[in-house]
Amino acid sequence: LAARALGRIGPQASPAAEPLRGLLADAEPAVRTAAAEALGRVGPAAKPAAPALIAAANDPDAGVRAAAVSALATLGIDPKQLMPVLQTALGDPDPSVRRPAVEAMARIEPAPAEAGPALLAALKDSDASVRATAARAIGRIGPAAGDAVPVLVQALDETEPAVRAAALEALAGFGPAAKGAVPALTRAVGDPDKTVRIAALTALRAIGPAAEPAAPALREALQSHDAAVRAGAVAALAAALSDPQKLVPALIDATRDKDWEVRRSAVEALGKLGPAAKHAVPALLGLLENEMDRPAVFPALRSIDVAERDAIPALIERLKSPTPFIQFFAADFLGKLGPDAKDAIPELTKLAEHDNPRVRESARGALKKIKGE
Repeated sequence: LAARALGRIGPQASPAAEPLRGLLADAEPAVRTAAAEALGRVGPAAKPAAPALIAAANDPDAGVRAAAVSALATLGIDPKQLMPVLQTALGDPDPSVRRPAVEAMARIEPAPAEAGPALLAALKDSDASVRATAARAIGRIGPAAGDAVPVLVQALDETEPAVRAAALEALAGFGPAAKGAVPALTRAVGDPDKTVRIAALTALRAIGPAAEPAAPALREALQSHDAAVRAGAVAALAAALSDPQKLVPALIDATRDKDWEVRRSAVEALGKLGPAAKHAVPALLGLLENEMDRPAVFPALRSIDVAERDAIPALIERLKSPTPFIQFFAADFLGKLGPDAKDAIPELTKLAEHDNPRVRESARGALKKIKGE
């Protein structure tokens, strides 16, 4: 109990590191486990206990071995001293020991040369939780893991959803370097497991324009019954399609989604396109009716900063809105269209006397630009 209490205190318990080291030799496995866990929470201040923890990594009890391996990863000891312990632990008969060994190996910076092959081998472990942990670890160390992308793609055929999702998370960490995985990721967008589908969308988003071949699958995902999947599909499509003419119509459709997260994802993507998203201005102005949408819409409209001439009738209609935010932006965009927006003069003249000072000034400014004053 005392060892567990000290562990909860964490680094502040560093004066107790020596007594805790002594407890690693206790007759009770539960005490040895608690002592190892506590030393792990103390962290680098417990480095003098490293030899005892290395010995504990060979304890007859699996719980003690697992706690010792986890603790060693927090002490900041020389990787040359740590790696042999971890490699031995990777061959432990108990998955509860192999799992923290994988996690610890991924935390070493810079990653040792032996880490990549060891983690790739762990992807073949007989235990699903170890395989999933190995996949996430490979994602963390990235290219240092070697030619990991093909091995991670193979993991997408796993029967365990947790392993498939972890492999996808790892592929996302490789970004554009994982472009060879696009066909497999495209298939994963249709996975029966929601977590896997979302992870696939995240990976495609991270790959960027090289993921354009996945666009049909992403468009299909926009019709999903699950809002999180739709939001992920919007973000992935925005990253994959570099041609605004292909992307903007899909994003405009997404701004009409019933879910706020999906709309926000679409609005933010439109804002990043800048003036290339000018066709979306009327739709964005409509979103200003909803208070929840405004924080995303305001910066998007400022980024786009221009409307199409074809939007003039729609913008004039927006001048009649009871919402001052909409009136303000509609007037501003009409003003930027100059004399082409002359049909808006009657409505703008009315708004030039509006009670709201921002609307009033926006309308007056627009009138000057349209009239060329």
